[in-house]
Amino acid sequence: MIAARNNGFLKNDAGTWEEYKTTRSDKARDVLFYRYSHLIYFMRKRIVKKNPLYEEIEDDLTQEGSIALLKGFESYDPFREIQFEYFIRKSIKGAMFDF
Repeated sequence: MIAARNNGFLKNDAGTWEEYKTTRSDKARDVLFYRYSHLIYFMRKRIVKKNPLYEEIEDDLTQEGSIALLKGFESYDPFREIQFEYFIRKSIKGAMFDF
C-alpha cells in the first residue's frame, strides 16, 4: 500500500496521531510504536557497524532507543511541517550514545 504524505506524517497515521494526542490511548501508542520501531533497529545497526565495541550491548541500545521513541511520542507535534522519522532519529541516536 502506498500512503501519501500530509503535513509531515502518513495519511494513514493521521487518525492514530490524533487519537494518541487527544486520549493518550495505549492502543494508539502501540500502533505508533509498531509503525516506527524499525528506526530503533536501523540506528542500532549503524552504530554497531561503525563501532564494533557496541556489539556487546546491542540489547541495551535497543532498550534505550525504545525509551527515546516512547518519549518522542509525547513531545512530537504531528501538525508541524516535519516528518516524525526525522524528528525522532536524533533522539534515538542520542539516547543510544548516552548509554
